Amino acid sequence: IYLGYFALAAQQQDVSKAFEVLERVRGRTAADILRSRPPTREGQPQTPSPIETHISRLQVQLMRAKSPKERKELLDALFEAEQRLAPVVNARENWQRGFLGKPVGLKELQSNLRPDEALLEYVLTESAAFCLALTREEAKLITLPMSGKSIEAFVEAYLNEIKSKRLGQEAARNLYSALLGPLPEDLRKFRLLVVPDGKLHLLPFDSLTGPDRQYLVYSHLVTYAPSATVLYLLRTSGSATQASLPFLGVGDVAYDEEQTLLTQNQGNPLVRSSRGLYDLTGTQFPRLPATRQEVVSSGAMFGEDSAVLLGSEATEAAFKSQPLEKFRILHLAVHGVSSSEFPQRAALVLGTDTQANEDGLLQAREISALSLNADLVILSACDTGAGRLQGAEGIANLVRSFLFAGARSVLASLWSADDIATAALVKQFYAHLGEEHDKASALRQAKIDLFKKYGDQALPYYWAGFTLQGEGASTVPVSQ
Repeated sequence: IYLGYFALAAQQQDVSKAFEVLERVRGRTAADILRSRPPTREGQPQTPSPIETHISRLQVQLMRAKSPKERKELLDALFEAEQRLAPVVNARENWQRGFLGKPVGLKELQSNLRPDEALLEYVLTESAAFCLALTREEAKLITLPMSGKSIEAFVEAYLNEIKSKRLGQEAARNLYSALLGPLPEDLRKFRLLVVPDGKLHLLPFDSLTGPDRQYLVYSHLVTYAPSATVLYLLRTSGSATQASLPFLGVGDVAYDEEQTLLTQNQGNPLVRSSRGLYDLTGTQFPRLPATRQEVVSSGAMFGEDSAVLLGSEATEAAFKSQPLEKFRILHLAVHGVSSSEFPQRAALVLGTDTQANEDGLLQAREISALSLNADLVILSACDTGAGRLQGAEGIANLVRSFLFAGARSVLASLWSADDIATAALVKQFYAHLGEEHDKASALRQAKIDLFKKYGDQALPYYWAGFTLQGEGASTVPVSQ
């Protein structure tokens, strides 16, 4: 229905109406939750309900179950428990209040943009594609030269190339021509704020190549948001008080030995994504010793008030017991679990603490229930930016959960990252934050640093998957 209304507005070149139609449906859940989110709460996290405790016990058993028969029985029991949990989560989030909110108006949104920013909101249909391009001064609705179906086919081909550690140059040029080529010169601002649609949620725009055959990262800065309204809310609805502590890092988790031995897979031990947790064959959680140095060195930049959880102390219970609402930066260098079929099962894998009834899986619903006041969350884990596409709602992933919880921006990865490249990128990212670059500029410069150091070996696979979601134009104070 909304696409029909949008198409009519596009045919009439009614930019204001087209924007209004999009913002009434796009990322609506995210906007509603941000509007109705209570002020930052201090103190201990909410006590889990009995059904949540039951789910935690089932998932601990699942992580240690070895036979497909045992795993199937546990998965069936888990599915049933999750269905019983849904009403509890909905009641907790108090959905009704948010639905009364109105999306941001076009003029209001434009007045909130910087002079060097352009917001690009894409719409993909099977037979056509559009870009609603907004700056402080202009608003244009552009019909793209490819259909949405063709664009998504190129996205799939390009991602397959990149993840295979190839350049994917032809698809990168075709996508640039389709998505950015039609923009008039006066809309080609330095900072591009992308509101994706469909499979564009999985596309790193800054790795596309223009007519000069240079990556877009050299000429532009790119950040992403679920909708223009969400971006506006993140910029204007922050906490009245700034977080008082600089940094909390989690790394070198002491994963249970039994968890590392139950699988028959002998994949790369440095890959931090464990999709098979909810499969019949199981998965493995090897230790990630390199993350200790990643977290310690990052924390050292922020002075003695920073905190780190390492080894046996890096448990889910210990993380939740921290005064999370007081930290400006949260950095989690851990394994990640993703599930496109059951997005609510996506999780960061921390240490297990059965005495605290915690399974070690910091899942999407638990993250959403946290009370954060963070300028930045860094998810140094694989596939945290990927997730299940949900039509006009966007993509269900851990990034969205952290935004729900009160984070203003989240740095995440669209695919399985290389440990060495990740550590190098994060190190440079923090260095540029320390030089008072804003968050988005610091990430862009860190990527360019990789090119300077590694040259042709710096394939998009190693850097392009890291994207910044949310409000990226602000700086984060760093003590050096």
